[in-house]
Amino acid sequence: MAALTGPQEWLSAQQSKFEAKRDQTLDALAAMGFKAVMPKAALYVWVDVRASGLSSDRFAAFAMREARVRVTPGTEFGAAVEGYVRVSLAGSREQLAVGMERLHEAIGGLKR
Repeated sequence: MAALTGPQEWLSAQQSKFEAKRDQTLDALAAMGFKAVMPKAALYVWVDVRASGLSSDRFAAFAMREARVRVTPGTEFGAAVEGYVRVSLAGSREQLAVGMERLHEAIGGLKR
């Protein structure tokens, strides 16, 4: 009840922080040439990795091995999202920036 009837200022502050992390991540992914699905109310982004030539499982393994970045392969959520990986936005802006920088460096050597 307190969450519904109490002060709501914190909600807009949290929403602004989430939107900044989302936009930062989407911009970084676009700079790498990846298309991503704009989340409406989720703490993650779906990224289309089909242009990499790798399956979502292989891309996730590549990201972990070469960039030390954990992404979740779409196949963990069913066959319909093969070719996509899920990037969590739960970390800080700094953590997301480091992860995106590492991924960007790693894909530089990946034939696409």
